[in-house]
Amino acid sequence: MIWPKFNEVEVTEAIMFAAPKLKALIISILLTTVTFLLVRRNKFPTGWKQKTIFGLGLFTALPAAISLWIAFSSLTSTDKPHFFVSPDRKHVADLTYEAGFLGRDFTGVTIRSSNSLHGEEAYFYFGPSSWEDTNVRWLDDQNLEIGYRPDSQRTQACKPVAAGISVHCKSH
Repeated sequence: MIWPKFNEVEVTEAIMFAAPKLKALIISILLTTVTFLLVRRNKFPTGWKQKTIFGLGLFTALPAAISLWIAFSSLTSTDKPHFFVSPDRKHVADLTYEAGFLGRDFTGVTIRSSNSLHGEEAYFYFGPSSWEDTNVRWLDDQNLEIGYRPDSQRTQACKPVAAGISVHCKSH
């Protein structure tokens, strides 16, 4: 069997994208286990200690159910990581979009070294947006192009240089 080739940047990005979902799943499993053990042990509580333990078990049932729902709904999410690796694989541009209430969305692009978790912000926009409104592509190893929809009424900025990379911003 031939195994697909992965480079270390793609593997790292996949792990970073999956980490919050795995954390939610692990917490929900732990809460469910504690709830099950507290309630199962005292099916018919008689003394005040048993009634207290049973009550604690029932009290943890709601957070366990909510955390399971969040964990499984996040596992079935259609979101995918939006990262763009430079041609020389030394830098990564991360495109972030966070949907807000009534058009209070946030879109941002950060540039970082491929072996770093933290980057420098190159572009941000606070206003109604979507994944498709911002285009990111590498022109070469040292030049990144960010295409965006201009909006003069909301906060929007693009830096000419971020993390040592020249950023070319153009509206479309």
